[in-house]
Amino acid sequence: GIVNSLKQKLEDTRSESQAEIARLTAVADESKHASETMTARVADMERDAETSSRMLTEATDAEEGARKQVQVLQAEMESLKQESGAALAKAQAEWEQATERAVQDAEQRGLEQGRADAGKDSSEREASLQEQIERVKEQSKGIVNSLKQKLEDTRSESQAEI
Repeated sequence: GIVNSLKQKLEDTRSESQAEIARLTAVADESKHASETMTARVADMERDAETSSRMLTEATDAEEGARKQVQVLQAEMESLKQESGAALAKAQAEWEQATERAVQDAEQRGLEQGRADAGKDSSEREASLQEQIERVKEQSKGIVNSLKQKLEDTRSESQAEI
C-alpha cells in the first residue's frame, strides 16, 4: 500500500511537473516573441533616428544655402541701390544742366527776339519771353519726370527680381 501510494504521488508529481513545464514553455515562447518584437521596434527606431538625422542635416544644409542666397541678394540689392542713387544723381545733374541751357537759350532767343521786335511794346516782349521760359521749364520737368519714372521702374524690376 505504501509503494502504491508513493507511485501515485510520483505520478501526480510527474503530471504536475509536465503541466508546469508546458506553462514555462508557453511563457518562454511569449517572452521570445516579445523580445523579437522589441528587437524589431528598436531596429525601426534606429532607422527612424537615422532618417531624422539625415533630414535634419539636409534641412541645416538647405538653411545655410538659403542664408548664403539671402546674403548674395542683399549685396546685389545694396549694389542696385547705390547704382540707382548714382543714376538719380546723374539724371538730376543732367536735368539741371539741360534746364539751365534751355533757360539761357530762351533768354538768348528772347533777347534776339527783343532786338528784332524793338518796335513792339516791351511788356509784350517780356510776356513772350516769360512764356518761352515757362515752356522750356515744363519740357524739362517732363524729361526729369520721365527719367525718374524709368529709374523707379528699373528699381522696382530689380527688387522684384531679387
